[in-house]
Amino acid sequence: MEKLKLKSGSRVGLVINGEKNKDFSLTSTFERNINSVSFLISVPMAGGKRVEADPQKKLLMKYEMGGSSYVVEGYVDEELQEGRRHYWKIRKVNENRAYFQRTDERIKAELDVTFTKRWWNPDGTDSAEEVKGLTMDVSAGGLAMFTNVPLNVGEMVDMTLPPVGKKRKVSVSGETCWFRETEKGNAFRYTAGLKFVFINPKDKDKLYKYVDAVGELSGDS
Repeated sequence: MEKLKLKSGSRVGLVINGEKNKDFSLTSTFERNINSVSFLISVPMAGGKRVEADPQKKLLMKYEMGGSSYVVEGYVDEELQEGRRHYWKIRKVNENRAYFQRTDERIKAELDVTFTKRWWNPDGTDSAEEVKGLTMDVSAGGLAMFTNVPLNVGEMVDMTLPPVGKKRKVSVSGETCWFRETEKGNAFRYTAGLKFVFINPKDKDKLYKYVDAVGELSGDS
């Protein structure tokens, strides 16, 4: 594992695994790396007292770097004292990973979506048509949308989502997970649910940030 690339004094948010509240309300400061798997953070305070370390409970630690949020998991191996300062020696159990608050959260949002529908012709050739739809909700894992063209479960489509706030439009591939007709009188004939499919990890990160922007715009936090 690589050492954390944090400067001494960097703020770290903490949450004890197993707690229902995962708002990283406990705060600490990064002190220094010990080796590739261990580092020191200041003992967090709660109610004016130092929090007692529980070596059996996993810690989630979130920090900011380069404009993005990251989270790392670990356990408290021991508490150390250097002068008047108290530290937790943390043993990492995974690599750093990007943190996205709305990974699985469905956000209700009406966004104009454009996607490519492929039609198979009797002679075995295919043709592509650009179709418009309207999202019902969106998450970092997929979306539900209204459309006027039929889709088959398992069918792949290339979609483009519009600019939101300061975020530019994003293009993403989706696999159709479900499909059904709407009630009569609806402006759209069908609804469909699609799961995003990513080839490049950078595209996944871009989509996560896009969904965050959708949530901020809708007031969903």
